[in-house]
Amino acid sequence: MTLIPSVWKSSYIVSSHFSLQLVFRRFKSISSYPRLIFNKAHIMNPAYFRYEDGGDKFQLAFEYNNEKYNIGRQFNMERSINESTLDFKTRIKSNVLKALEKKIHVLNKKRDKDSKLAVPDIKVDILINGQIISDDSIAKEAIFTKTPPSGENILKVDDTAFKIIINGPWIRNLKLPSCILQDCFVYPSKYEHQFASDKLTVFQWWRQEDKEFVPVGQGFYYKPSKEDVGHILKLSCTPKNDIAEGPTLEILSNTPVDAGNQPYLFEQRHAFTGDKLSGDNFRVVTYNILAEIYADTDTARKELFVYCPSYALDGDYRRPLIIREILAYHADLICLQEVDEKAFHRDLSPILLRKGNLRADFAVKSGNAAEGLAIFWDDSRFRFVQSSRYLLGEELALNHSYHSDLVSQIKANERLYTRLSERNTTLQTVVLEPLNVNSKRSKKCRWRQEDKEFVPVGQGFYYKPSKEDVGHILKLSCTPKNDIAEGPTLEILSNTPVDAGNQPYLFEQRHAFTQDKLSGDKVVTYNILAEIYADTDTARKELFVYCPSYALDGDYRRPLIIREILAYHADLICLQEVDEKAFHRDLSPFTGDKLSGDKVVTYNILAEIYADTDTARKELFVYCPSYALDGDYRRPLIIREILAYHADLICLQEVDEKAFHRDLSPVVTYNILAEIYADTDTARKELFVYCPSYALDGDYRRPLIIREILAYHTDLICLQEVDEKAFHRDLSPFAVLEKIELSHVLFSDQDEVIEGIPLSQPFPMASACGTPEFTNFTVGFSGCLDYIYYQKDQLKVTQVVPFPSKEELELYSGLPSPVYPSDHLALIADLQWIEPGTS
Repeated sequence: MTLIPSVWKSSYIVSSHFSLQLVFRRFKSISSYPRLIFNKAHIMNPAYFRYEDGGDKFQLAFEYNNEKYNIGRQFNMERSINESTLDFKTRIKSNVLKALEKKIHVLNKKRDKDSKLAVPDIKVDILINGQIISDDSIAKEAIFTKTPPSGENILKVDDTAFKIIINGPWIRNLKLPSCILQDCFVYPSKYEHQFASDKLTVFQWWRQEDKEFVPVGQGFYYKPSKEDVGHILKLSCTPKNDIAEGPTLEILSNTPVDAGNQPYLFEQRHAFTGDKLSGDNFRVVTYNILAEIYADTDTARKELFVYCPSYALDGDYRRPLIIREILAYHADLICLQEVDEKAFHRDLSPILLRKGNLRADFAVKSGNAAEGLAIFWDDSRFRFVQSSRYLLGEELALNHSYHSDLVSQIKANERLYTRLSERNTTLQTVVLEPLNVNSKRSKKCRWRQEDKEFVPVGQGFYYKPSKEDVGHILKLSCTPKNDIAEGPTLEILSNTPVDAGNQPYLFEQRHAFTQDKLSGDKVVTYNILAEIYADTDTARKELFVYCPSYALDGDYRRPLIIREILAYHADLICLQEVDEKAFHRDLSPFTGDKLSGDKVVTYNILAEIYADTDTARKELFVYCPSYALDGDYRRPLIIREILAYHADLICLQEVDEKAFHRDLSPVVTYNILAEIYADTDTARKELFVYCPSYALDGDYRRPLIIREILAYHTDLICLQEVDEKAFHRDLSPFAVLEKIELSHVLFSDQDEVIEGIPLSQPFPMASACGTPEFTNFTVGFSGCLDYIYYQKDQLKVTQVVPFPSKEELELYSGLPSPVYPSDHLALIADLQWIEPGTS
């Protein structure tokens, strides 16, 4: 049995009779650490016998105290399960006598010859069920019987009786991490027990102050505070099960609590994820956390991440930062890559379950890889249905019917097939069912009253009354539903019959010019007269005395305004005097379903050159706290606000040039159709038969592509299907002339290229975070490798958490760094379920 090997002494004695090895370990002193404390308040002089079925060894631990000789010593022995009782007792006697001899030798140094103490002879007996077991019995049969002994079980060492506890709770191994950081959870890096319950075992945390320890927390986890910085921590663990309590083990941290390198880079992102979402909204995180088997190596320190201090690559430093970062995102669904198998079971899964209520599924990669993929979900938001793991190489060999055409084409290229088959690329899928979804999927039915009955006339949130409805009362029935249940139906009647109105309306003659949607852009600007001005006594008696009172009522005017606007079939609508309530209740939801989805935002964001100045603080905005005028504070808030509008057109004023390029700059992604596919007979005669032959020629298309790209004036361009020759001969030179930075251009091995593969699927998918400039950022490479894809007809994005700026990432040259634990950035998006058909 090994508790903490570094602080134990070991001696080895060979029995000449059985040729068996006895391992005898003892603590250096009672006051040293790790320290085992026998809880004598519960059991007087306990002796712990432990044996696990199938093993060939058993263990004994007891504390021997003799006041006469002023001795107190713990004995921890490991013996063969098939050893005779006589040999076992002889070994106990031998070890106790050795301890006595050593102590008496020290005491006799202070005595004269006539008063020297003699080493006493001692007797050892073992009683099971009150009976002394015979010397020729075997330990396994005499002590560890199939039916646990229920009588008096005693180990007698001379005059001292020890109560035998068979298979009582025991801590085998307990260790704290080498690095403990402020505000990051600390917990045992090694924790092994026997016959104990995790739920009942007690953990107590202490902080050393001078020469004493003061209690600071309880439980398996503890989050050190600012007060703990610079202090050693002590952890005491008392193992328990339903019927017994074992001895307490105490350990100390190797180093004091460290303040760390705060603020960490991820903390500014936590400002966007402070609250847990509910209802139809949920938060998704995807994050490549950089496996320890890649980070904590000589190759990583000397080649891959040479710019990163060695301590910041250590797992004990990175692990608590990763957990701190993930927990503060308050996510409902988390997809992690490069997850060490040990770290998953020892660190991530237990703490995310206890602190985040997150269940998990792990999929290890194939081959010798000790890392894989992990998906976590909040089981109060999602119900687990099933999970699967797919290995690329195995899937290619299986040749399923659903991808037989693709596999047959890959197999036709032997080099490509061999390379793909040898890869350990892994796909993990988890099927989850959403719970507690709000009633956006409620069924709404419209009815028209005819005589004393109601006939159905329509379904959905909106209904347009027809000529047949005029003069009739309408009934609306609403049945609330979610994915697992249906609530009671509520029915209401309209207060008045449907009115024929005052048709034709003045605007109808203008609709004759706007019946069709144009291929270009159509713009409408309209002051619609706010209800707070129209539906008042002043309006009726002074401003619009000529207008009938009912025609100034919002309930009359609102549907006419919506009818008029919709019939213009506009691409851009600018409205003035819009009541806030009317916007959210009527205009925004109604037109959101009817229009093509174009939303326009215009916004003066207050340039930093005006806001972040002494004049602004002392004169212009003296009422505003100084920190709230700082660009680092305002910038992420501006980005968060703008992104949440989900606009199709954004017009910004007072934009700082640096902020534009660093924070707000646009991204272009473009598949330019490679010449090796376009300038061929197959393209002319089959694929693009409708296109004139000259327009497929590279000499024609190339200058047009370059002209188009340059006119976008973008800071990031992601091109696909780029001919290698065209890149070096055409695109690259122009990019340099236009001061566009070139990085990480990858070309396929032409011998492994296969053509004509139909890569398609039936779901309307989109990237929730778009295409960021980079999600992986090292000195050797930076680019976008990570995405969150969602189904557009089922979900919509309500928030994307902004990414750190390039300048922030370059503070330590690249990632990982002392302020960020991975070489990848987490992607965080808030999604919302939408009613089917309203995408």
